[in-house]
Amino acid sequence: MEKSKIEEFEITKDNIDDFVSPEWQRFTRAKKIKAFEGAIEQGTFFGSLFTVNRLGNKFRIINGNHRIKSIKSKLKEKPIKVILEIFEGLSEDEEKEIFNKISIETPQTLDDYLYIYRNEIPFWKMVKEKFPVNISSYRFENSIRLKTIIDIYASSINDEVTFDIRAVDREKALSLSKKIDYRFYNLIYGFFEVYKETIGAPKGNSFFKPVILIPMANIYLKHESNVLLKSHERFTRENWKNLFRKIITDPALIQYSLLNTSREIMKEVREKILYVSLYRENRKVGLI
Repeated sequence: MEKSKIEEFEITKDNIDDFVSPEWQRFTRAKKIKAFEGAIEQGTFFGSLFTVNRLGNKFRIINGNHRIKSIKSKLKEKPIKVILEIFEGLSEDEEKEIFNKISIETPQTLDDYLYIYRNEIPFWKMVKEKFPVNISSYRFENSIRLKTIIDIYASSINDEVTFDIRAVDREKALSLSKKIDYRFYNLIYGFFEVYKETIGAPKGNSFFKPVILIPMANIYLKHESNVLLKSHERFTRENWKNLFRKIITDPALIQYSLLNTSREIMKEVREKILYVSLYRENRKVGLI
């Protein structure tokens, strides 16, 4: 990789469109862009370098995406002077490598990291083609966070009946996400299809919070994978609907759905789901 060079640069209406965001770039946050827009209006813009990769007559933004977007929204006749750290002709992988080095000083979130590498995750491509609910790298009210799917997968891949979920760093999360295969996709597709049909869409629905969703999905996946199955009788689609209906009307689980997610609480939730929905009425189906 060639060394970079530092140049002063004036951004004008004529060249602003030469700055482009690579497809891998992390999701931009409106609040952060608004803060930079305020700095432009007050004349206090900018203190840090823009790191770019020059390809032909375009600057691919490696670091500075929020600032460039704020400039685009506020740029008038007067140019805005910035300092560019310019690399030449980098590959996409080299761009990501530089971004990750920069992020050591200003750490990106796990969600940012998964978003940047999303096209290397087979499951991401599967859900974008067809899936019962929206999957996003970030926390959005109308979608399920990709990290939640990874946690469901991690809690379900062993052959034990017990439930466990451990904190993972961003590299481990990415590694796990790349292992999610078509078999898991089919199982989790079936879960979300029945779950959504029974309790509604994710938006504003506390039963889609990870504290309930992860233990419930774990029970479904374990059962459908025969780990919990102790008889030849399986749950039908209607069995699962009845189970989900019991969950959303149980007072204790309603209270749990209002709590923040933690490993210990999710264990308690799983035990409560098994007790409320299974011990009392469903022994014959072999879920316990």
